[in-house]
Amino acid sequence: AFVRANSPLAFAARHDAARAMYEQSRDAEAQREQEMLLREVPAAFPALRAQARWQLGVIHASAARWGQALPLLEQSNIELEHLGEIDHASRVQRVIALVYDRTGDTTTAWKHRMVALRGIGQHSDLALEKAVATIAQAAIFARKWQVAASMLNVEIDIAHRIGDDVQLADALLYRAVVRQQLGNWTGARSDASEGDAVIARLPDPAYRMYLEADALVVRARLDTSTDRAGA
Repeated sequence: AFVRANSPLAFAARHDAARAMYEQSRDAEAQREQEMLLREVPAAFPALRAQARWQLGVIHASAARWGQALPLLEQSNIELEHLGEIDHASRVQRVIALVYDRTGDTTTAWKHRMVALRGIGQHSDLALEKAVATIAQAAIFARKWQVAASMLNVEIDIAHRIGDDVQLADALLYRAVVRQQLGNWTGARSDASEGDAVIARLPDPAYRMYLEADALVVRARLDTSTDRAGA
């Protein structure tokens, strides 16, 4: 409809559609669409071009293509900061921090994470929740179980406060694993059960399927019967 009306909002609609493709795990389609947008969106719309780079960076990062992800994310961050889009730039900084974490440069990752928190730490919302989640995941990656447990407690509190069941389920499953590592089997099983209940009420079947697979892995870790865990 935007194309028929000769409206530049067609670019925004395509960008949002590509983001939805990524959420549905249609990464290759999402990548192609974002790359086309980068070629076609006029320079008069720099914010949309920055967002396309951001999403391309996320797609590459999710596939562990760190070398392709980082330049896109860094350029997006520069453009968003230039536009005064500090909130969005902070969200990009969070992904940049994740890339540095996964490539072993934890010092640089922490610097980017602190910059991100300055921009998004004003109140509880999805951006803050995800920033806290990346700190927890970095701690898990480093096997710092107490730090991970503390950050997951914060993430779960934020998820409850803003009513975000997707992140809540994910955080509960992560905390179940962390509590197991800390020897708190009762807490781990409680988190796994609560996570199952949250997953069951998710309206989106794709999210349910994704998280149910994670829940099965967690259940296998918590099951003392080798036969049941393998099944």
